[in-house]
Amino acid sequence: MRAFFALPLDGEARSEAAHWRRNNLLCEGRPVVAENFHITLCFLGNLDTAQVDAVVTAADRIRSAPFDLLLDSPGYFPRPKVFWIGPTRVPDALAGLADTLVRISRRAGINVERRPYQPHLTLLRKVREPATPPLRPPGIRLRCERFVLMESKSGADGVRYFPRESWQLGGGHA
Repeated sequence: MRAFFALPLDGEARSEAAHWRRNNLLCEGRPVVAENFHITLCFLGNLDTAQVDAVVTAADRIRSAPFDLLLDSPGYFPRPKVFWIGPTRVPDALAGLADTLVRISRRAGINVERRPYQPHLTLLRKVREPATPPLRPPGIRLRCERFVLMESKSGADGVRYFPRESWQLGGGHA
């Protein structure tokens, strides 16, 4: 199973992000479908059953408070040609949750990235360079109350993400 931990967006936030993208981005690229909008906490890659069981069991013990997040800054990753929005200020609770998920994943024998964590919501892939700045900055507010283990599945209509497990911030399975 190809998987990652993520913060899901509710329907209102997905709609707001899609609306902002439609009305403010001038660069060309392949839009990410709104149903796939999320903020990755820790990319895991391809996992076997034992690894999935290990990270699920470890995630059951995570206690992190809910937090608010403001996606107010546009960005561009040139190597994967991705246009995104993210927070100017990363809440301590978000940084701590991402760090904890990286640690439990490594303990489960998963080789996760070592780059510094950059929370972001991918809006466009395969962006034609140069990435033109947006007409106005984003200002999407999220209330983060849960995190999920997502499975990535490729199909004829592209990649889709499916929640496999969910945990409430503050404790326990959702």
